[in-house]
Amino acid sequence: MFELKADDSQRIPINSKLVSTVFYLVIFVLVISFQNEAQNKSNPNDEIFELGMLKNSFVNVNMNDAKVAMTVWARELTKQLNINVEFKLDLFDNTEELIKYNEKGNLGMVILNSIDFLKLRSKMNLQPILISTDSKNIYNKLLIITRDENVKDISDLRNKKIGFYLKRNNPVPKLWLDELLYKNKLGTKEKFFSLISNFQSESQLILSVFFGQTNAGVVTESSFQTMCELNPQVSKQLKIIMTSPNFIYDISSLTQNSKRFSFSKRIIEIAAKIDTYAAGKEILTLMKTTQEVPYKPQYMVATEKLFNEWEAIKK
Repeated sequence: MFELKADDSQRIPINSKLVSTVFYLVIFVLVISFQNEAQNKSNPNDEIFELGMLKNSFVNVNMNDAKVAMTVWARELTKQLNINVEFKLDLFDNTEELIKYNEKGNLGMVILNSIDFLKLRSKMNLQPILISTDSKNIYNKLLIITRDENVKDISDLRNKKIGFYLKRNNPVPKLWLDELLYKNKLGTKEKFFSLISNFQSESQLILSVFFGQTNAGVVTESSFQTMCELNPQVSKQLKIIMTSPNFIYDISSLTQNSKRFSFSKRIIEIAAKIDTYAAGKEILTLMKTTQEVPYKPQYMVATEKLFNEWEAIKK
């Protein structure tokens, strides 16, 4: 496990990955914002608020740009919170390591992709509080797109090339495709497709399908609509053969340990209102993220159904 404390944030290498959802930034910035305070104070009675995350939650961004945005946002957080707490970010290699560490009673909050959240919800007694979104709609509706006129449904993609954009390494897109293949008795994706490629952005994936370099792609509806608006030829040349339900990608949750922190709800409130602050808007623009919205059980219906069905399939 790798720990990041207020006084050693510089250990991050320049080519490391940074979580792209804004709430991740909020907590990370808290570490930076209290750097000087932590160096000047050594009160053993100071509270320590720990945030747990998996390393596979990280994606590549420009570290220098992110640090500048975080510094600005840190000033706003310091003013809003007005608390004397040391914040620590704990990164874990896998969920087993996260569970074991949580048993020590140190974690106050965890941020997980929706599938890992469903796996750990009961084991860690998690209370979901926020959902991250990067579109006008809080959901991620997935599409399978192609340019091939001979492809009418998913069965016609046998021995063809398919592409994915796995934002924050979220397993939902591939899990959805796995279930589609299983229900249609088409076998595993590794054997069904001739090549499975991962792309750095959805625009790259869509253009790869557009120019015939990739036979099909799994993309979000919001990104596909944006590309169609920017280039009408995309909507004319590409077609949708499959559409998913409304999925959720990332969830922030409080643990049982968070009850001893009086400011937990205040952090939630500030993160949920990040788009109302000038500094917050700057981060939203940089990270291409829209907002954090309060969790509601109905948001998870489709994602939970996908998870439960796939667990049944595996058994």
